[in-house]
Amino acid sequence: MKNIEDKKVGDLVVSNYKYADVFMKYGIDFCCGGGVSLRNSCDKNQVNLDEVVSELNRIESEPLVQNESKMTLDELIDHIESKHHAYVRESLPILRSYSDKVAKVHGAKYNELLEIRGLLNDLENDLMPHLNKEEVILFPYIRQMLGDSSLLTLPINSVRNPIEVMLHEHDTAGDILKHIKVLTNSYRLPEDACTTFIAFYRLLEEFEKDLYRHIHLENNILFPKAIELENS
Repeated sequence: MKNIEDKKVGDLVVSNYKYADVFMKYGIDFCCGGGVSLRNSCDKNQVNLDEVVSELNRIESEPLVQNESKMTLDELIDHIESKHHAYVRESLPILRSYSDKVAKVHGAKYNELLEIRGLLNDLENDLMPHLNKEEVILFPYIRQMLGDSSLLTLPINSVRNPIEVMLHEHDTAGDILKHIKVLTNSYRLPEDACTTFIAFYRLLEEFEKDLYRHIHLENNILFPKAIELENS
């Protein structure tokens, strides 16, 4: 890909979702911060640009199993709800349970676990109403736009209005995850970590990856397509 260094990180992941793994590896934000060029993102994160580009070029020729950027809006909404919304609802109670147990046993020695427990509560308080607003307001509105315009009965003047709210809430969730990652030292376990401690950090890391993927699909693919549909 020519001039890859000057392309926006979010657009790169839209073109090839496997790039997301490389960006995760180097701590490059491709969802909430996806509007920044790869060059600037590398500078911001003090990452070697040539090294990142080399890895992106290495995977560019690999076949894509599933490319969400090619999905219709209906298909993409179904995919987000069935895969990512379901994952959040399934994983958050488990994370909360792990966090409570680990903080109780190890919190005196590792004070960051107490703060992580509070941040997870904040994350849940942000995400659960967020999912409901998407499923009850935004997604139905987009589906209605795909059909007969006379069916647009929701009190929304423009799809941009709920999208702006969702983008703000995505930023909030992203900031919480970044804080948790710092507190866990990028999910690095202490030597005396028990089995629950290990499971907790592993699930936290998996949750971060899934949520970034989830936010990317909405910020960089679904929302722009919905705005484009409304404009047409």
